Parts: sequence; structure tokens; C-alpha cells
Amino acid sequence: MSERAESTEDSRYHQAPCGLMSTSIDGAILGMNSTLREWLGLAPDDVANRTFSSLLTASGQLFYDTRYLPVLRLRGAVSEVALTFARSDGSELPVFVSARWVTAAGESSSDVHVAVFDARERRDYERELLAARRAAESSAARVQVLQEAGVAIGDARTAAETGGALVDAVRRAFDATAVSVSSLGTTGVEPLAGERRVDGWLAAESAALDTGALEVAHVADERDPSTAVALRRGRVETVVVAPLVGDAETLGITTICFGRRRDWSDQDGELLQALGRLAVNALDRIALHEQLRHGATHDQLTGLANRRLLADAVDEVARRSRDAHEPFAVIVVDLNAFKQVNDRHGHLAGDAVLQAAAVRLRAVVRDHDVVARIGGDEFVIVCGGVDLAGAELIAERAQRALAESVEAAPGVELGASVGVALCAPNDTRTTAELFRDADAAMYRAKTRATGRPGRTS
Repeated sequence: MSERAESTEDSRYHQAPCGLMSTSIDGAILGMNSTLREWLGLAPDDVANRTFSSLLTASGQLFYDTRYLPVLRLRGAVSEVALTFARSDGSELPVFVSARWVTAAGESSSDVHVAVFDARERRDYERELLAARRAAESSAARVQVLQEAGVAIGDARTAAETGGALVDAVRRAFDATAVSVSSLGTTGVEPLAGERRVDGWLAAESAALDTGALEVAHVADERDPSTAVALRRGRVETVVVAPLVGDAETLGITTICFGRRRDWSDQDGELLQALGRLAVNALDRIALHEQLRHGATHDQLTGLANRRLLADAVDEVARRSRDAHEPFAVIVVDLNAFKQVNDRHGHLAGDAVLQAAAVRLRAVVRDHDVVARIGGDEFVIVCGGVDLAGAELIAERAQRALAESVEAAPGVELGASVGVALCAPNDTRTTAELFRDADAAMYRAKTRATGRPGRTS
């Protein structure tokens, strides 16, 4: 070959658009073109006495030893093996390598001819593709979580059922160690559903209730000593607290515990917020339903049971009494001077008197007794599991409570007439007959004006 031809061939070798290199079968570098040296940031002298594997990253060296060399020695060639070079500036260069083991004619030694192709664009594309795929999978998973949670929470009929459905959804969505939901009521914060892994109240929970914002605490970063101790005792590394915020107020919180440190992303926060909205909507729906149900069965002025609820309550007490072979009593209470209150102080004062009477009657009966307002100034008390002496004792307590003056009606001695009807286990009277007899006993007491309850048995 002429000198000019050799020069041209040499120029093509060094200016090739890909990296070219020749090595021994053991990887010792015999030559490298300018393109590859430029990619790696090496001078011509930097390749002397170097091996192929010494130019690779740790992961690249591992793949070189376990994939590149074994295949090359077995098949005499490799095609598009992914390796990573360590550049002189510390950055990495991903490449695809193809190589062939070649023995020149008339020579006993063999060289390996290596072609190196820059894989950065392809790697970036694959990474973007993988990221897009993971994002799509994550989005699909979030949609599925929300769909399943929407069904479960939508089927809930009580606040406790709603809390339980939210706990299950949050635990599955975030692979949490433990999840609990607490409600905020008139008496403070009360557990609603789920499991708490920590004792006591956490600073993050208080902060979430105060600010209405999500709180994340890691035990390693926690500045509050009591919180750090509680988390360590519960073997919790990260706790996330999300408030359940309605239109005008905070209804409760969701507390999520992780046994290992869990970094919280914006996407996590958005999903948790969406689950919380589902629960808040359900709680609002349940509260509205309860208000409607309560309004349909309770007196709006006093909050006592109305006639509709009273009828159901009497039937239930009668059934339980028959099953237990115990008597029960119906007590009718009528305010004596209620007309004077309206005439002298007006109807607003009359309403206040009725409300005060309801409070006093509730205070003198047992927890399981039923107190109802059946119209005007007339009230009914239903007592299960009492004999005549017990029923008369409750009636006398009601009379004494209603004899006390009411601030809204000064100068009026209110008082009350009371009638008692006792129903024995073998009594055949209907509910209507019991009310009739108790009402008759009340009118006898009012007529006699003895200050003692009238009775019938």
C-alpha cells in the first residue's frame, strides 16, 4: 500500500463517527482512534499500558467480565453489548460495544477489533420511555385506588364504616404499616377506625388540626422529644398526618405510620387528599341523613322524641319486657300553669319553659328510659324493667324537678300533674290503651290537686 493510501486509511480510522479500538483477547489496549479518545477525554499517552476494563465504571466492569468476555471467547464475537465508560472528568458514557476476534493471515497472534457507539441519546430515550411507562402505571394504580375507595366509602352508612373504608384504602395505596382515622367532635378528638402504632397524641397531629395542612415527621429529624420517643416505641420511622377538612371546619385526621423511612411526594399528597375528600363527602352525607332522620323522629323545640319515635320505643320496650318477664311503665306529665306563662310572658318564654322542662325530665330518668314531647305542654316517659314503686319514684322526681321556678317565667309557679300506667308481663292492653290509662291517671291527679302522681295498674 502506498504512503498516501496508508495516510488516507489512518485518517478514516481516527475520524470515524464511532469509537474504534483494538485489544488483545485479555483486554490489553493495542490501539484507539481519536474519536473514542475524545469521548473519554484521554490523550494518546493515556491509553498506554491500559486495559479495556480499566476504562469502565464498576458496573461496566462487572458486565465486561460476566457478559462481554465469556461470549467473545465462546463465539468469537459480541454484538451491541451495553457497557459504561468512566470519562476523565468523572462523568459516565453509556455505549454499545460490538467486537470480533480476528486472526490476520500469516500471523499466529489474534487481536480483538472493537467498535464503540455512543448510547447516550438512546439511553435518555429509554429512560424517558421507562419514566413515562411508570408514570402511566402509577396513574392507573391511583385511579384504581380511587375507584375502589369510592365504592367502599360510598357504601358506608355510618361514620365508623366510612373511617374503616378510608383506613383500608390508605393502607393499600401507600403500603402503610398502620393507619388510623380520628374524628373531631364537641368533646375533642376520638378514635374512629384503624390501628394506632404510637401511644399518646403526636405533635404532628396537633399541628395538622391547628393548621389544616398535611404534616410529615421522620423520627430521625423529630425535634419534639415526646414525639420521637413515641415513634421509636411504636417502631415507626415516618408518620404522615392529613386533616379531613370539610367546607367550614376540620372533621378529623388520618394518621399514617411507616415502619421504614418514607419520603412523601406531591403525588402522594394529591392521592391522600383525594381519598380524604371522598371520606369528607361521605361524612357530610351521613351527617345530613342523620339530621333528617333526627328531625323526623324528634321534637324540633326540645330535642325529645316525638310521637313517631315514641310509638316505636314503646313497642321495643314492651317486646324486651315480655322477653324478660318484667313490667314496664308509661308516665304522662302535663305542665299545670303553662297557659299563664304564655299569657304573662309571651310564647318565646313558653318555648324556653318547654326546653327547660325537657332538660329537667332527662335529668331525672335513667339513661335507657325514653322521654318524649307529644304536643303542647304534655310529655311522656317510658321506663322498662320497673315495678309500680319504681315508676312512682321516677314520677315523683319529675314532679319535684318541674316544681322549681324557671328563669324565663318569673312569678309563675309551674308544677306538673303526672299519671302512671304499669304494664305487667301478662298484660293484654294495647299501646293506645296504656297511653289512655296513663293520661286518665294524670287527669285524676290534676283534678285532685294532691301533688302526688295518679296511677293505674
